[in-house]
Amino acid sequence: MAGDPLVDRRPFLLVLHVVTVVVILLCLAGTRRMRREQGPAAVSLLWGPGVLTLGASMAGAFPIAPRLTLFLLPALIVLLVAGLSEAMERLPIGARRPGLAVAAAVIRLPMEFQAMARTFALEPSARFQDLVHEL
Repeated sequence: MAGDPLVDRRPFLLVLHVVTVVVILLCLAGTRRMRREQGPAAVSLLWGPGVLTLGASMAGAFPIAPRLTLFLLPALIVLLVAGLSEAMERLPIGARRPGLAVAAAVIRLPMEFQAMARTFALEPSARFQDLVHEL
């Protein structure tokens, strides 16, 4: 959601930073859960490609770009869901189902809003013409 170069993200930076921290914490909690339930081999399979990609990028052998790192998304989704599951299990039994519904809404609604807004947009972003002119 934050990677569109045609959208000005400055008004949403605080929210994006908070969400980023929450996602990282959930991925770390998911890592702990995966290590506990599946063992260190599963953790290395989930984190290994990302660590190797980061290392290759730092060495100048592979650029980190969204289109080149899409292969990392499934592992991050597994870690995020494992962390979210871990967080839901810490809630009282009666609050787990509503907590899961709120978590699903928090994750899905911004993506659905962006998809709907793009679907019904009558014209591309105002910066699109500027970018085409620059190219």
